[in-house]
Amino acid sequence: DATCHTNKIVHALTAEGYNARAIGYGSASDDQLLGADDGGEQLAEQLGTNVRTLKQSLSAVAEFKGDMYGHKAVVGVVRLMQVDDAAPVIEAHLQGLQPGVAYNLSVRSSGDSTNGVASAGAVYSKGGAVASGVVADDAGHLDVPPVRGDDAMRTWDVIGRSFCVARSDDESDGVVAVLARSAAVGDNTAKRVCQCDGTVIWESTPDDFKPGINFA
Repeated sequence: DATCHTNKIVHALTAEGYNARAIGYGSASDDQLLGADDGGEQLAEQLGTNVRTLKQSLSAVAEFKGDMYGHKAVVGVVRLMQVDDAAPVIEAHLQGLQPGVAYNLSVRSSGDSTNGVASAGAVYSKGGAVASGVVADDAGHLDVPPVRGDDAMRTWDVIGRSFCVARSDDESDGVVAVLARSAAVGDNTAKRVCQCDGTVIWESTPDDFKPGINFA
């Protein structure tokens, strides 16, 4: 277990000469969250879904991919992990922001990113205000280490909605990305890429979204 940002853990390993990828986030066991007795059937019924879909909805990710995808200069990843039956754990790693500027991070009520913030709707009513007034560093980077979200929020409720990164003093210039289902611990082990450098597990990093990167 660790409480620091996922990227710092990966960096510590790569700094020692290892190839490292995080292959999932959250609890390695569903029992605490879904219920050891019925495997989550009761919770799934309450939510109007099935156990398979529920287990696929325990982790979500919003990927910001730069100007080519309508995200201006912003590149990075925001993750939400439902690690127990309480509020989700949220972390973010973003770059391409304006140095020294304060930003608000929030889940929006809609997943419509057609017109950016304007079409994404208001801040989600069940704990959508994730962080306020967080300041980008001198390089335009912004790291939010794992923190608990609002008690009213659950990961399965926000999948399909959008995540917004906007200046605290001018929301109209913000960017949004849709929150999609993501792999939990152990779910990504079958996804592999080129093994030429020993890194066989795919997991996105901000550099993966920069134009001109050759993955061949």
